[in-house]
Amino acid sequence: STPTPFIEVVGNATKEIEPDQIFVSITLTEKSIDNKKYSIELQEEKLNQLLNKLNIDLKNLTLSDLNSQIIKDKKNEIGFKQSKEYILRLKSADEVSKVFKELFDSNIKEADVIKTQHSNILEYIKQVRIDALKAAKQKAEYLLEAIGNKIDQPLEIIEQNRNSDDFNYYRGN
Repeated sequence: STPTPFIEVVGNATKEIEPDQIFVSITLTEKSIDNKKYSIELQEEKLNQLLNKLNIDLKNLTLSDLNSQIIKDKKNEIGFKQSKEYILRLKSADEVSKVFKELFDSNIKEADVIKTQHSNILEYIKQVRIDALKAAKQKAEYLLEAIGNKIDQPLEIIEQNRNSDDFNYYRGN
C-alpha cells in the first residue's frame, strides 16, 4: 500500500494578560521599633483601617496561619513570639502598589506577592490553543500551495504542552 502523504507543522500563539487576582501574604509579628511596642492587635487594627481607606473589602483578607513560640535564654523562658499571617486578594497591580505603600507607612513590612492568576484563565488558554491550531493550518496551506498541493482534512493533530513533556493527541478523518 502507498503511504499516505502528510505534512507536519507547528503552530504557535501567545497572549499577554494582566492578572485580576493577586494574592499578597502579610505577616504580623509582635515587635518593638524605637522602643515602642507594636502588638499584633494594634497592627491588625492598622491593617483593617488601611484596607478601609483604600476601599478594599475586608472579605478579601483571610487568616492563613497563626504561630506562637517560646523564646528561651539557655534554660530559662524569657518570653514568647507570636505571628499571624494573612492572605489578601487584590484585583490589580495598582491596588498592590497602594497597599504596599500603606503597609510600609504603617510599619508592617513583612508582605509578599505569593501568587497571581486571572479569573478567566481557562478561556484564555482555550483561545490561545485555537489560535495556535489556526496558525499551524495557515502554515500548512501556504507550504503546500508552494508545491502545487492543497490541504485536505487533518489525519492527526498533536498538541504539545509546553509546561510538561506530555502530548495531547487528537485523531480524526
